Amino acid sequence: MTDPAVGRLHSLDGLRGVAALAVVLHHSALAAPGLLEALWPGRDGSSLAQVATTVGWRALTFPLHLVLSAGLEAVFVFFILSGLVLTIPALRAREAYSWRVYYPRRIIRLGLPVLASIVLAVLLLLAVPRYPIPGGGGLDWVSTTNSLTLTLQDLLDTLNLLGPRQPLNNPLWSLGWEFAFSLLLPLGVLLATRVRSRRAAAVVIVASLLVITTGSVLHLDALVYLPMFAIGAVLAASLPDVARARGAIGSRRGEALWFVLCLVLVAAPWVASGITGALYPVTVGLAVAGCLGLVLLALTGGLFAGFLETRVVQFLGRISFSLYLVHVPVLVTTFYLFGVERWFLALPVGIALSLVVGWLFTLGVEQPSHRLARWVGRRIEIGSRTRRTATSGPDLRE
Repeated sequence: MTDPAVGRLHSLDGLRGVAALAVVLHHSALAAPGLLEALWPGRDGSSLAQVATTVGWRALTFPLHLVLSAGLEAVFVFFILSGLVLTIPALRAREAYSWRVYYPRRIIRLGLPVLASIVLAVLLLLAVPRYPIPGGGGLDWVSTTNSLTLTLQDLLDTLNLLGPRQPLNNPLWSLGWEFAFSLLLPLGVLLATRVRSRRAAAVVIVASLLVITTGSVLHLDALVYLPMFAIGAVLAASLPDVARARGAIGSRRGEALWFVLCLVLVAAPWVASGITGALYPVTVGLAVAGCLGLVLLALTGGLFAGFLETRVVQFLGRISFSLYLVHVPVLVTTFYLFGVERWFLALPVGIALSLVVGWLFTLGVEQPSHRLARWVGRRIEIGSRTRRTATSGPDLRE
């Protein structure tokens, strides 16, 4: 793994790829008739025996939850990683960091792929007719969450990334929070510069987890999601300590125990909600703590980091942003193309097509957007230097 102090953190690329795949599998499972209900049936009553059975079954099958229905938890990982990787360059550059360059570059790098994904969603909607599914047909997510026809209202709702619904491409809700933190990054950097010890970092992270829990209970999304970016920012200031944490984990057995503990924490809200749905918001902070633990494990250079740096996982990391942007329009279109009665064929085909389209989108949209963002950044830097030279006047010392 690349030293966290220098260079690119390849294990984090891999972790982002695994998280993106988890989101794809989550939406694929939502589109399969009754799959999640068959794996984790709801309770018909509230007797103690039924509660114990539900919780016991969820505790036993939580690895399947992490594979098939942990899409939101994967987004938590994205938010922590964004706070981390956006803060690192600003901390390294210190006073030399140019916010004048950062903002246009960030808007281009996020905005152009988002707009292109909406165009793709519109084209697929027009290409393959959609229709209401009587009684949901087991495909409630497909038929109720995604646009059936192209309307101006659905287009405006989708463009409003911080709005309640994005029916043309519903994963875009998370990009609204990415934009919000991107605008607030100076505050994240300021917070990170004030963290000068491991104890201070721990205090800020624990406080952030408490704020997240409070926001979850009160249904205040800003208090849930923005502190996740703050955790990533604080982590960026603590990278030297994280790099030395490998010794604290110890042997491979210690790493395995840490990994399992993180997965248990990530699944805690889902297991706890088997008792009562009221426990879910109370335990969201535990899931975020588990996601943070996985990020830390990826940074410490053990077996988990080695897995994240394998060729296949790194490929997923390279296409992760594009895959996240395009997979829902592709999956939904595939299910309508095959027909609801052939969901068992649409499911693997939709996943495969999502990976292919994600790769092509990376080559054709995301990478050119990155190049354009860098070009715009260079032009702004050149313009700034030119203005400074003109303002300072000629050098009369010669």
